[in-house]
Amino acid sequence: MFGDYSNTDTTTTIEEPLIENNNTAIQESDCTYGEPVLENNKNIITKIERFQNNKKITKINTKLKEFTISQIGEKYRQNIEYILEEPSAVELSIIKESLEKCSQPIQESESQESQSEYYLCKYEDIGNRTLSEYMKELPNIQRILDQHEQLISTSYVLSTEKKLIHYAIRDPVIKVKTLDDIPVITRFKEAAFLYYGEEFNSNNFNNVLTEATDIHCLEAHILVYLGKKKEQLSQQQWNNTLYDQQQHTEATEGRSQASQSYPEYIDKTYEEVYQEIEKTFPKWDIYSIIVMISNILKDIQIENIDKYQSALTEILSKKTTDLPITVTEIIFNQPVEQQLSSETPITDNTEY
Repeated sequence: MFGDYSNTDTTTTIEEPLIENNNTAIQESDCTYGEPVLENNKNIITKIERFQNNKKITKINTKLKEFTISQIGEKYRQNIEYILEEPSAVELSIIKESLEKCSQPIQESESQESQSEYYLCKYEDIGNRTLSEYMKELPNIQRILDQHEQLISTSYVLSTEKKLIHYAIRDPVIKVKTLDDIPVITRFKEAAFLYYGEEFNSNNFNNVLTEATDIHCLEAHILVYLGKKKEQLSQQQWNNTLYDQQQHTEATEGRSQASQSYPEYIDKTYEEVYQEIEKTFPKWDIYSIIVMISNILKDIQIENIDKYQSALTEILSKKTTDLPITVTEIIFNQPVEQQLSSETPITDNTEY
């Protein structure tokens, strides 16, 4: 479908890509404390971070660490950033000098100021090169496909195995390691959530999901819409209220996915709609990744890239349950079990 994957054009002039705004995302901070140290042949840095719910951050970080040492998750270990040790609370007076040197100071609203605390968090130093910067360094379809493959595979397996959604994937949070060309999903902070049991259910999801933007799939918009309905209804009333076509139109206005038919949601109770939407959770971050890649490609002009971007645009209008979990599915436009016998030259963590 895309011809020669090895085509490279190093003379293309590229401007900054259009990245959709996501207000739920936490602003990336360049605040570090102390000097990097070498541990087990890796540079370790200490970042100054600020968040309100240390218990939540610790729980999410534990899930990430469990995933990276599991049999199925070990192969994705290098694609995920996690805090190496439990965050250590620190007094403002101790880090004041470091904060003054930050290239991008930590910013929070007045309502957050009194509730959040400063923490010292240790990470492996993966550099600051973003995905768009990497793709523009040496525009090449194979490099793009490889990065895309690693990201959607990592997010899908992580979400399936650990019931964890990042919910804020966009270019600034994807870093590409300088020497290894490995994309790393960073910033599993306030926007990320676990979707199981008491963590996230039909009774409390509205406390976690308060907004959805252009990087989020149709189901996220529906849940935000249904969450706002709880302001006027008791939980029992909410459970039994019908979600009709008019409400669906309101909830999904402007979404490309709204062109599809959704009999699984229409004329069902809110509780039933929530239960159906649960089935889509493993692919929520995949939708965000496809939006991100599509936006980056708008400013990269190389052979065959327009075909791939067109394929991504078409996919973004599909139902979330139909989103592909491999790049091969995107290329051949069919489920993985029906793929052609010839395979695309995609390998995990391969340099080009």
